[in-house]
Amino acid sequence: MSWVGAVLCGTFLIRAFVGLPIAVVQQKSVAKLESLKPEFQKLGNDLKRETAIAVKKFGWDEKTARTRFTRSYKKHWRKIVEENNCHPMRSLALTLLQLPFWISFSSALRNIVYAVPLPRTPEMTERWFQIYSEGTPWVESLVMPDPLVFPLVFFTANMLNIEMSRRQRRTNLVPETKMQKVFPWVLRGGIVVITCFAVSVPSAVSMYWAASSSLAFAQNIFLSSHTGKRIFKIPTIQQPQSTLGAMNKSL
Repeated sequence: MSWVGAVLCGTFLIRAFVGLPIAVVQQKSVAKLESLKPEFQKLGNDLKRETAIAVKKFGWDEKTARTRFTRSYKKHWRKIVEENNCHPMRSLALTLLQLPFWISFSSALRNIVYAVPLPRTPEMTERWFQIYSEGTPWVESLVMPDPLVFPLVFFTANMLNIEMSRRQRRTNLVPETKMQKVFPWVLRGGIVVITCFAVSVPSAVSMYWAASSSLAFAQNIFLSSHTGKRIFKIPTIQQPQSTLGAMNKSL
């Protein structure tokens, strides 16, 4: 197998046996959170009545009533999602689990390109020289940087992945925590930084980055389709109305 084929096949196997199971668990977690919408709505209605009673009993002003309602709602919401093992931060943690595989594969390709460690047999030496002679239609050798195609594909696919994942997790059942609001921007910043590195690393490495991100995007699209949901038994997510927002407006 050529080096290009080896890199692409390795990327596919990592995505199939590591990325896909994690993505399925994430999708099911989000769907489970959505299925709890009636319970969240009932919680909001109960707390609304309790808050209205407290306003009359203790003479709370509007700001105090909103603060107490929001604080109580968040406390009970957190308890419910922890009991059902579908906290939104769980999906973010699962995403980070893929980083060791990404770093290891990238480091391995870099070491192969730079002959670290040095080949010890004639077969290894021959295989090492092959990576210098192989390339793509726009890059002569896999050891040379690709300043345009692979970095652009990597950047675009990752930005689309981040936006798609953010839309899937936007439940409107409770305001996003600071971590949930900041984390997508941290990822975007990280993608920009890695893209800057992608224009200077060997194209064998940037090809892996681009292929991995593209497969992840295709994987997310498939899991969002009716066919993907049916195969992996992922419940269909219905678009919810803003429970907490509606309650706050009525207070």
